[in-house]
Amino acid sequence: MSALPWRTSRPVDPAGSYAVAITKLPLQSHTRIPSIMLATVRIMGQLKRSEGLLGYALKADLLHKTFWTMSAWHDQEALTAFVRSDVHRKAMTTLQPHMDDPRIKTYEARGSKVPPTWPDLARELA
Repeated sequence: MSALPWRTSRPVDPAGSYAVAITKLPLQSHTRIPSIMLATVRIMGQLKRSEGLLGYALKADLLHKTFWTMSAWHDQEALTAFVRSDVHRKAMTTLQPHMDDPRIKTYEARGSKVPPTWPDLARELA
């Protein structure tokens, strides 16, 4: 299992409140792995240009064709703007039909809980 560790874009106030998005993206077939990898590279480029991003991390389990993401945002408006961006929307529109029960959750978190851990993500999506 490979993981891209948390990449910080802006400092987090431990007492602040932030929007967090977590996903579990299981693919139906290994043949879609190149597509999701390409989409990931494009989305990472979009993340670098996104206002309000605090940080993000990614994890891939290629054997089980499952991908996880986590990101933290200054507020829900910044997260929504990213989700609606052309790059992200195109990737999700293209890949969603090839996913097997994707899980997506957004929630408010204290800065002291940012970044979430991979076990936190698993518990939130269980």
